[in-house]
Amino acid sequence: MERDDSSMTIVWSDGHRSAHDYDDLRRACPCATCRHEREQSVAGGSRGLLRVLPAGAPAKAVLRDVRWVGRYAFRLEWADGHDTGIYSLEYLRALCGCPACSAGRAAEDVLRS
Repeated sequence: MERDDSSMTIVWSDGHRSAHDYDDLRRACPCATCRHEREQSVAGGSRGLLRVLPAGAPAKAVLRDVRWVGRYAFRLEWADGHDTGIYSLEYLRALCGCPACSAGRAAEDVLRS
């Protein structure tokens, strides 16, 4: 994994590189609280993003720390104090927004419909 001030890049065993912007990762937090808030957002007609970050949260997401959880996930600690999201490797790969992954998801959606 490579990290800078605004993103992290994961190099997968198959050679694929997934770049993840911290703002996108913070909004995609998989913890129960954030997941519930996203579901409420979708039910209210929004895009399913976190609407409210904690008071005093930086305007841009700041990643303080990354820790392994077993051999299957990372726990990300954010500068806003949030650290309960466990980002599985499968979830992080699914969040990849590169053209190849996006096209693959679009093809899967077509096959499902």
